[in-house]
Amino acid sequence: MKTLVTSSAIVVLGLMSACSKATFSGTAPKKATSTPTTNVAVDPAPTTETPAEPGSSNNGGVPTAPEVTTETPNVTPAVTGTCAATEKRIGAQIALIIDNSNSNSSTDCPSATVRGDYNGTKLYTCGSATNREAAVLATYDTLRNFGQDGAAHSELAVASFPKSGEMFGGWTNQSNGWIVVNDTNRDAAKSAMQFSREPFGMTPYTDAVAAATELFSGVDSGERAKVAILVTDGEPTDRDPNAVKAKAEALRAQGVKVIVITYNETQATRIATHTAMMETIDNKWVQGGQGHWFTSAYASFTDYIGALVGEKGLMKALSSNGSIIEAGNSQQLKDAILSVVRSEALACAR
Repeated sequence: MKTLVTSSAIVVLGLMSACSKATFSGTAPKKATSTPTTNVAVDPAPTTETPAEPGSSNNGGVPTAPEVTTETPNVTPAVTGTCAATEKRIGAQIALIIDNSNSNSSTDCPSATVRGDYNGTKLYTCGSATNREAAVLATYDTLRNFGQDGAAHSELAVASFPKSGEMFGGWTNQSNGWIVVNDTNRDAAKSAMQFSREPFGMTPYTDAVAAATELFSGVDSGERAKVAILVTDGEPTDRDPNAVKAKAEALRAQGVKVIVITYNETQATRIATHTAMMETIDNKWVQGGQGHWFTSAYASFTDYIGALVGEKGLMKALSSNGSIIEAGNSQQLKDAILSVVRSEALACAR
């Protein structure tokens, strides 16, 4: 683990969530916990402090390029999951980029038990399958049932962020590349999601974009759609959000459609609590002698937070159509993801 700050500033970097409410008590920002997932242990209630990440120091501009789409006039979405008998089915390459930050201890961790401690924050292990697991397996089954031959066959990849044990960032290719969707590879998809039972760290969007970029690098999908679905329970903490936006623009320029799906909180509740939390982080960073948390690309905290959250923030900027899908909680993830798969990934050609 990298030593990035002086001891006076490390206090700020106790585990925090991207959707936290900052209530500083002299140690670290605490998450305002939402109603826990069914069967999540709440005695004691999981704390979801997640360390803020260093993020990217590269400067970048806000995306201005138009949305990239591979749709053609004779191709229509298979919204119902089926095509007419006279139509050809077209599969997809879908990369699921899954947030596994510590806040998932309360937002998606059934039968949680304490596995350890980090800087005074309890770490939890989920005792059974998470809703993120169920959503990914449902996606696999939908792709398999849609078709396995010719243009109808699909491939699925799973990546997680941050990297296991790296609270500040990083990502992991959990599926070891692309899984061919068929009758025999379902266990590979199931195995790829085991990481979700041990939440840890924060929500670095820069690493989520990096994961999708590498997965689709050099991929020739033919007629199949290339779709990256970012699944997250909170807002980002990247130090230079404009640099992340530039990377997302480059990803979309490769013909990858990016969909952002959130769970746990709505935008209205996320922005206020996240802004307060990031202000606390920035103040403690300055007090620790490290300067501002945000990079020199921003003249003030107001400029920074405007680029991080809200209408011009990262969550919307990453999405190809500039909007996000809000699943009220993790139990609604499956339906939200399947709706995206049917409307954006599976297609019927006349």
